[in-house]
Amino acid sequence: MSKLLRWTRALSRAGAHLLVALLAWHAPQVGAQGTVGPASRPMRIVVPFPAGGPVDVLARVIAQKLNEAWAQPVLVENRAGAGGGIGAEFVAKSPADGHTVLMSIAGTITIQPHLIARKTYDPLKDLAPVTQLVTFPFVLVANPSVPARNARDVIALAKARPGRVNFATSGIGTDYHLATELFKSLARVDIVPVPYKGGAPSMTAIIAGEADVGFQVISTALPFIAARKLIPLGVTTRKRSAILPRVPTLAESGVPEFDTSGWWGIFTPAGTPPDVIERMRAEIGRILTAPALRERLTNEGFEIALTAPAPFAEFLREDSARWARVVREAKIALE
Repeated sequence: MSKLLRWTRALSRAGAHLLVALLAWHAPQVGAQGTVGPASRPMRIVVPFPAGGPVDVLARVIAQKLNEAWAQPVLVENRAGAGGGIGAEFVAKSPADGHTVLMSIAGTITIQPHLIARKTYDPLKDLAPVTQLVTFPFVLVANPSVPARNARDVIALAKARPGRVNFATSGIGTDYHLATELFKSLARVDIVPVPYKGGAPSMTAIIAGEADVGFQVISTALPFIAARKLIPLGVTTRKRSAILPRVPTLAESGVPEFDTSGWWGIFTPAGTPPDVIERMRAEIGRILTAPALRERLTNEGFEIALTAPAPFAEFLREDSARWARVVREAKIALE
């Protein structure tokens, strides 16, 4: 078996670590059975990505616990495609009655709309935010052969070799790509984003030496950092990660304005009654703050957010405006 194939399989196992941890969580639900939920008929949580990914698994945990709390069917429905756009548009155009909600990532809501010329819906207008679930930093990693041990080294290397330092990304217009473009802009360096078909292939490329550096989710990169197949250079948030406490932030190490993170959130169609949204937000918040699940998520590098609808909406507007600037300045577009 080739070394590259072994690394790819190992990466798949690492990516599955969070899934196993969440599926193993089965603490008893503490809510009262028979509580009236936001809808009298079955509720569905639309995940705009294939089954089996970490967003899908957490959605299924939430669905199970809502089912127990409300004594009504709560189902997960996968509607993958177009970077999450297919599922998000489906929810945006569904009746605003509490029966259909969306669990999505940042890119689908605040990045993707700026990449598409012909828009069929506006996530900031056609979706109502319920709550931000979790946030998590990315980590900039390098192949051990790259002469860089922090972000300052990457900047120096890029200035010494303009146009020759390759950043692996998970595809054009993805969060990894946009983080790369933000780094390029703030550090004022000439680097080359190289798109791969997803986060796992982009990490495999760095491990194999096909690419020099790239942004990755910490929980997925951690086993390879521990095995010294990847070198952590910096985390993307203002504060250091609890699971990589010795790794400085990019703001500490040469890019003072850099501050970005991934997040997942829950949305309903615009016009959903506020009392329905509030009941949903409160119940989901209780599920995520149950000690066992909180511990699982924290150990994987996630920070529970549970932002209320109004501040979440304000955050979405600011996040969307920031990525719009990055997309415009980098001249990124999808067909």
